[in-house]
Amino acid sequence: MSGPEIVRRTLAKYRENPAVGLNFTFPISWQMDEDACRAITDELKSHGTKWECRKAVPSLHNSIPAKTGIYMFSFHSKLSLDLASEDQFIPSWVLYIGRAGSKSSERTLKERYRSEYAKYVGGDLEELWSDAHPSCRADLMKRYLCIYPLQYWYSVVEDRTKIEYLEERMIRYLSPPLNRVGRPRVRVLEPKPAFRSY
Repeated sequence: MSGPEIVRRTLAKYRENPAVGLNFTFPISWQMDEDACRAITDELKSHGTKWECRKAVPSLHNSIPAKTGIYMFSFHSKLSLDLASEDQFIPSWVLYIGRAGSKSSERTLKERYRSEYAKYVGGDLEELWSDAHPSCRADLMKRYLCIYPLQYWYSVVEDRTKIEYLEERMIRYLSPPLNRVGRPRVRVLEPKPAFRSY
């Protein structure tokens, strides 16, 4: 299981070798669309409870409600910037978004976490240096949910007819790299050198 000391030792062991990275795509125009973002924010507020955030550990399901809703895993960098306002800016990334329950399912946040994520959270950090290409969702979860510390966010949504729609909207706008379905198609241009040699 991951913990601060294991993370420290593993990072020291692999300091000269970069870990396998994640490819992020960023739907820029959607993120700049103030009206659309406000509409999604309002829908999340009207159909779900306020978001709660917990440190993702294998036993977290013991404190997650047995209710339907949407959730996400996020990672916060160890880099922090002191701001003039005495606050701090810490970069963060949403890695995965999911749902518990739908029109045809009564699965709960507690059940989804216990049955699908507890076995990956806090797993072997050395997975980040594995040469094996993740061939399925389970491989992706095993490799990247070992990141420490990982956060688990959730919002309870009682109306099961809204859950799938809210999950799809969040995936489309946040484009988390571990979601294989529902991510937007982003036009990426061919990279070109920043400087030309004459």
